[in-house]
Amino acid sequence: MVSRSGMPVGYEVFAGNRHDSTTLEQMVGHIEQLHGRAARIWVMDRGMVSEENVEFLSKAADAISWVRRRAC
Repeated sequence: MVSRSGMPVGYEVFAGNRHDSTTLEQMVGHIEQLHGRAARIWVMDRGMVSEENVEFLSKAADAISWVRRRAC
């Protein structure tokens, strides 16, 4: 998590054998517990994408969008 000026204000460390896509709900819950619910921009790489995470974010966020890079 970074501030509006881009300075880091928090992070999470998970076990190395845990797939990225299984950490989203825990991460969001922890950040909201510490800092309250707010209009945040969550930025993730494609390792975080799963059907469960898209469903979770569609309920928890105001909007979801993504960028897909085309193969050349």
